[in-house]
Amino acid sequence: MNAEVKNDFLRIKPICDVVMAGPTQESISNFVARVSALKKEVVQALQQYLLFPFITHIKSTEMEKKYELQSKLVDGMRTVLKKVTVNNYEMCINIETVLLQLVFDNSKPGMIADVPEELKYSVMKCLTDVMLNIDKSFRERLFKTQVPLVAQAVFVSVHIAKLEKMRALRLEAINCVMAHTMTHPKLMDDKYMVLERSLETCTVDMLASILPGVLAALQDVANATDNPGHACRVVCTGVPCINKIIF
Repeated sequence: MNAEVKNDFLRIKPICDVVMAGPTQESISNFVARVSALKKEVVQALQQYLLFPFITHIKSTEMEKKYELQSKLVDGMRTVLKKVTVNNYEMCINIETVLLQLVFDNSKPGMIADVPEELKYSVMKCLTDVMLNIDKSFRERLFKTQVPLVAQAVFVSVHIAKLEKMRALRLEAINCVMAHTMTHPKLMDDKYMVLERSLETCTVDMLASILPGVLAALQDVANATDNPGHACRVVCTGVPCINKIIF
């Protein structure tokens, strides 16, 4: 740990300790403000320490049904994830798992939990951030060894895009589908080819096991007749997503 990282660690440690002891709206806002001011290199070096309180509390039973605070915790995680390359494989799996637990419920229609749209929106954005910022070697390993987890993320996202009413949420759910299927614009070149060519084979293999369900749900999104006030933009995002996944 170099001197700059050590100094910043000593400054932010008390704030992390407060979040760890018991997160509140105020303590999370203080955390976000402080992390936002840190250099990317510092956040990169401290990412596991910074994320630990949030992962711990999101999966805690004490947070159940505290939806506003859960959303705030997820947004706090995003402050870190947007500034780093995720460099720990187990942490990546842990983050994906705890986020999906917030919005997945196999007893509900579409297996989507009955939680506020704002929480679903935060989760979709955070899942997208994880997949866009994961180390490329971990992404390949994830697609090869964690197909059920990736498939669950795609399943949840595509059904949120299909069933929810909030336009911003539906759009972000489609973004999340694209991030988990290597069809997001940030993961492809201008010819719609995967930037990391070594990932093409494992991406195709992963998609082969979930393709019918994904395409069926995305077709429902594209063909939806409800929500006429914002359906056009959702369709304009959904149709290219179908095209990228197929080709």
